[in-house]
Amino acid sequence: MKRKVLTVTAAAFVGLSGVWLSSGNIAYANGDIDKKISDLNEKSSNVNKNINEGKEEIKSLQEQQKKTEAEMKRLDEKIGETNEKIRNRESEISETKKEIEKLKKDIEEVKERIEKRNELLKDRAVALQESGGSVDYMQVLLGSQSFGDFISRVSAVSTIVEADRELLIQHEQDKKELQTKETAVQTKLESLEKALKDLETLSADLEKQVDEKDKLIATLQSQEQSVNDEIVGLEEEAALLADQKKAAEGEKAAWEQEQREKAKAAAEAKARAEAEAKASQSQPAAKSAPSAAPAVTSGSFMRPANGPVTSRYGYREKFGRMHYGIDIGKRGSSVPIVSVADGTVIRAYYSSSFGNVVFVRHNVNGQTWVSVYAHLESYNVSSGQSIGKGQQLGYMGNTGRSFGAHLHFELHKGDWQGSSSAVNPENYINF
Repeated sequence: MKRKVLTVTAAAFVGLSGVWLSSGNIAYANGDIDKKISDLNEKSSNVNKNINEGKEEIKSLQEQQKKTEAEMKRLDEKIGETNEKIRNRESEISETKKEIEKLKKDIEEVKERIEKRNELLKDRAVALQESGGSVDYMQVLLGSQSFGDFISRVSAVSTIVEADRELLIQHEQDKKELQTKETAVQTKLESLEKALKDLETLSADLEKQVDEKDKLIATLQSQEQSVNDEIVGLEEEAALLADQKKAAEGEKAAWEQEQREKAKAAAEAKARAEAEAKASQSQPAAKSAPSAAPAVTSGSFMRPANGPVTSRYGYREKFGRMHYGIDIGKRGSSVPIVSVADGTVIRAYYSSSFGNVVFVRHNVNGQTWVSVYAHLESYNVSSGQSIGKGQQLGYMGNTGRSFGAHLHFELHKGDWQGSSSAVNPENYINF
């Protein structure tokens, strides 16, 4: 979606100078006004299209966000399962270590039994242990004193040999069995330790993915906020376009009325008299306020409020941006804000940036001007209302993006086109 708010805004107002209803002469024919209204309709249509595209983009971002959140939930569950497996593996490893310790004790017990048997064999068959058995056993048999002694010795030797043989067989079986068990348990332990490392690696990978998803969520939320902010700006722009269209339609009606009356000079005099009457009616209210309104002065423009200038037109080093107006600080309570010249209220509304703000269009000596009064505590005028020079618009306040009560006042030469049409008010008004 291609949104160029300033470009659209500027385009919406280019060429509109001189087509608004004011106390000056109406310079264009009915067909010219119709063309301007048609242009405004087209620009409004473009802005509304951008708003709709923005809303569709937000919807798409929200769908992506839902998918990402679902993926995060899946990963969280997966991490939980992995951690459970890790705990199970750790428990198995602990049990296996206990088994190994038990086997080691069994091995020591078997070794102790074998050692005791060896001691018995040494006492009874030293010759067998030293020479391998054949000669020594023969000497034992030949050394018999009688046949009965021989039989006894044969029985004894047989018993010893059989005992030795069984002992050695049991010894070898025990060693093999213990070695087999220890090897099996050690293999199992190594396998479990490897599995534990694998699971820990998997858990780390999953946590990394969750971090990435968190960043994605933050990015989507940031994109959604950006589009939301842009839509707010576009919606304000659309509303302002609509109000200026109403002003153009009002001008057309006035032109047709003047054509019917055939008395342009009389109409101008009547309009001037009505403006002066309204201005005179507004003065008592201003005097009754705790802080007085500025006196109406001669010249094209007058001050919009009493009070010190706290910030001038120009680049602000502190904030790193341009200041397109004059700030007048609050002095006293309920400081009145007045129109700097005769004109027509284009729009009076609440803006997210300007707070309570009033836009007024003027025609001074054939030149179109727009004055802007921002951060008002309140306003008492409405769109399309004709007002006189010095007529009260509202009271100084601290609404919108404002730090401390003050009036932010802008003056635009020609129809309002955003910052591009702003001029330094001090070049035209004595502050």
